[in-house]
Amino acid sequence: MIEEFAKHLTQNYKLRKDQLFLLACSGGIDSVVLAHMMHQLGYTFALAYCNFKLRIPYCDAEAVFVKNLGNHLDKPVFIKEFDTIACAEENKISIQMAARTLRYTWFDQLLQEKKYTTLITAHHADDQLETLLINIGRGNGPSGLTGIPAETHNRLRPLLPFSKSNIIAYAKAQHLDWCEDSSNAKNDYLRNAIRNEVLPLWEKHQPQLRKNLTQTLHYLQQAHKVLQKEIAYFKERYFKQDKGVFSVDISAFKNASDSSFFLHHVFYPFGFEHTADLEQLLSAETGKQLFSKSHRLLKNRNELLLSPISTVEVKTYPWDGVQALENPISLISTTEETAQSELILDKEKLIFPLLLRKMKEGDYFYPSGMQGKKKLSKFFKDEKYSLLEKENQWLLCSGEDIVWIVGKRPDRRFLKTADTKQLFCIQTQ
Repeated sequence: MIEEFAKHLTQNYKLRKDQLFLLACSGGIDSVVLAHMMHQLGYTFALAYCNFKLRIPYCDAEAVFVKNLGNHLDKPVFIKEFDTIACAEENKISIQMAARTLRYTWFDQLLQEKKYTTLITAHHADDQLETLLINIGRGNGPSGLTGIPAETHNRLRPLLPFSKSNIIAYAKAQHLDWCEDSSNAKNDYLRNAIRNEVLPLWEKHQPQLRKNLTQTLHYLQQAHKVLQKEIAYFKERYFKQDKGVFSVDISAFKNASDSSFFLHHVFYPFGFEHTADLEQLLSAETGKQLFSKSHRLLKNRNELLLSPISTVEVKTYPWDGVQALENPISLISTTEETAQSELILDKEKLIFPLLLRKMKEGDYFYPSGMQGKKKLSKFFKDEKYSLLEKENQWLLCSGEDIVWIVGKRPDRRFLKTADTKQLFCIQTQ
């Protein structure tokens, strides 16, 4: 097995012996075999063990075992204890999810602090098949049926091509010691039930089950790559981006052979999980919105606008008119009219400091080139502003009066006239 493992590392990952790896080690047979083979092949790594304090005293014994393993292999060992139950209760999540969050948060911290390049875990082919069956039961889409990725960002899973039987055979041939996790024999968790009950019973009726499932997984992964290319082409063709906001013409979805497929795969990465809601949004009236934890999706006439949810509190920014304003936008003033001047005002009509703010209910102004006053909401409607554009439009005000819809239309009451004695000229950067 070690020859195949070495070939796999060289051909598929091009790992260097001088890289610094962090190997997640539970003390179980999988991670012990992984550590042993990495050591035999001359790779540089440290061991990291998470003590979740869930199986006392077994977890403490495992910590000692991993420490002794590190000493035997002459590798550094990091051990961290967690109050997993408290974390689960505080965040209202399952014990499994709490352990996973604590584990990978600590691993990422170690990678950064100790300058390790990659985290290596001992997921193997049987884990892959179990994950496939779990995701099928959950009703996951194509992305969920591709199994555990072999490599993601700074994480590597080099044992995925090898089965549990391969690992056991290697451990016995090398006379290795490891810790048996008694909880693996219990069927309290779905994964354990699949491992201990479903697969063995299934294999009695279909002996080639594992081989066939592995082949099916391979086909699904290939199909997923094709689908990803289609989705990428769709987004490249129809998505437009401006100042962090994505817009897409609704007709792109309606003309697609399967609009629900594209709706799901385009917007799922942004947290929109319910395709039915997305389909309803296509025919909803302008202004209808959907929210995920991180993004907002807005129906605006014949398009959908996707934008991050802002956590920044909108406030009023004073400007003395002397120093250049740099935040939230850039404004520069002079007392002389130049070719760069975007707005030329009568300074004696202004109340300083000027105020920069967003729209509020009841706003109105006296548009230049028009008679009378106009509600700001009506101006935005006539200019075909989307809701996002309304929310992002800055107003320069003198007291409560709008002086300038920045970059768009000034209020004629403050513009220079033949009687103006002192100019106040503004330009943006």
